[in-house]
Amino acid sequence: MKGKGRDGGKVQELLLGWERLRERGDVHYDDALLRTRSLDPRDGRQAFFLVYNSGRRRYIEAVAKRKETATCPFCSAFEGLELGAHGSLRVLPNTFPCLPYQFVLSPAEHVTTLEAMYLEDAVSFSGETGMEVYCNGRGAGGAYAHLVFQASARHPRAPRQDFLAKLQAVPFAEGGGVTAARFGSPVFGVKLTAPSAEQTAALVSRIAKESAWPVNLLFSHHDTLLIPRNEVEIPDGFGAWRFGVLEAVGKFICQDEETFERATYDVLHKARQEISHEDAAGQDGFIELVARAVSGLGADRGSAPSAPSAPSAPSAPSAPKEVLS
Repeated sequence: MKGKGRDGGKVQELLLGWERLRERGDVHYDDALLRTRSLDPRDGRQAFFLVYNSGRRRYIEAVAKRKETATCPFCSAFEGLELGAHGSLRVLPNTFPCLPYQFVLSPAEHVTTLEAMYLEDAVSFSGETGMEVYCNGRGAGGAYAHLVFQASARHPRAPRQDFLAKLQAVPFAEGGGVTAARFGSPVFGVKLTAPSAEQTAALVSRIAKESAWPVNLLFSHHDTLLIPRNEVEIPDGFGAWRFGVLEAVGKFICQDEETFERATYDVLHKARQEISHEDAAGQDGFIELVARAVSGLGADRGSAPSAPSAPSAPSAPSAPKEVLS
């Protein structure tokens, strides 16, 4: 299943496989239990997408009861559920998804680190399927002991002007055909644009291993977002809800119905700011780490990186409006 271009046939095969497992009762998803909200501030900032699925409560409760010594579910709980393989990664269904057509990409062996081999396959899966692939680093919200990437098809109710569409990033390094750009609002991070999955994987693996901060990752076609996190996984007032990469990019997978119904744009915006690094010296250190990695790639290909540049300031907010779906 590993290739270079978009493979519509393989995507259709995955979607049909997911549906078969749902009909068989192995994927626990009922569209009638899904509720969504869009919060659009109508001021140039991205709209937030809120999701609540009461059927997922079974999964949340099971995870809460799981002991530290329990057998790793990604080593033992997916027997007979594989939908195929993509290089070094098994393609599995998310068996308790919030949204339809959510997948898990995971090596069969018990791996805990972001090795380039697995990253390359995760990146190329996004390129082939058009799905977003994402991963929470340890300490960055909802991480597992086993290396796990998740992949999602875009939901038709989700706002089209998402995080990537609204992102304003300023390039600060270039080498070997790779461009690194810095963004600082509403969360701090780096966008990498690379011509190949191999280059992306090499860079991300090095950055993740050398970073002093845990990192959220999101792969979308040729773009990669690295969002370093501070020590806050659960923002103030959100109970036991650990914010991961989806929350960092404005997709809130709500843990309870009350939060889903009452959350406002301003409250969620503030919560995102709580999980992001605001320390200028720390941000500059992360930028220097990325620049060195890109520089090393450029040196191999006879190209040097450009000098760092500061991100542009965000626009001033106005009162948000809510759109129910």
